[in-house]
Amino acid sequence: MRDGRAKTLRLHEHAHKLARGFEIHSLCHAAPGIQAQLSGTLLTTDDLELLSRSLTYVTWSARSTDGKPHDVSAYFSAGGDLAVNTLDQKVVAKREKAGDLTALVIGSEEQPVLRSKGDDHRIDWGYLYLTAPQQASAVIGDDAALAEAFAKEGKLADKDDDRFPRAVRDGKPTAAVVVDLGKVNDAPVSKYAMVAYDDLFSIQYMKKNLRPYWRRRLSPGWCKT
Repeated sequence: MRDGRAKTLRLHEHAHKLARGFEIHSLCHAAPGIQAQLSGTLLTTDDLELLSRSLTYVTWSARSTDGKPHDVSAYFSAGGDLAVNTLDQKVVAKREKAGDLTALVIGSEEQPVLRSKGDDHRIDWGYLYLTAPQQASAVIGDDAALAEAFAKEGKLADKDDDRFPRAVRDGKPTAAVVVDLGKVNDAPVSKYAMVAYDDLFSIQYMKKNLRPYWRRRLSPGWCKT
């Protein structure tokens, strides 16, 4: 997070852990004049429909602690390494509209659905999605450059990096959003981003690829890859 006086609270470094495996649930950080908290949803429910959705809400909350207003913005990023088995694999990136939301999307170029097996393997098919309601900016680019731009300027580049397809180890292609919490006073202000992963097919049974549980009631036309 960042306030108007160019102090950067590097909560986004921990947000990657939320996207990977909920290694943390809540993180608090205090800086002169600002108290900020980052939290992610940890689903503990008996509703399988909800539980099976690979969607995480990442929420920032901030308030002033010195009685003065502060302009606060928050940064979240998710890298292309979440969509590949090895960093040598190439990824593609795009934008997709979903109602009023615009999502940044990253996935492997090859899309080897359910072909990977054995130990120490990561999913390399399907697509990573990142979006935020009322996002101040959203862009696809190199991980280090995006984080540096936010830390220095409080904003991201004006356009997406179009050097795709390319290997993840080439600058670590990353989707990033900046959310503006506005002018924060004593009352806490909260905003959130959403990170999701659509694996297209989740399991193979009797040589047939089956859709994720949450997709089972959707029409076949909607489920086309």
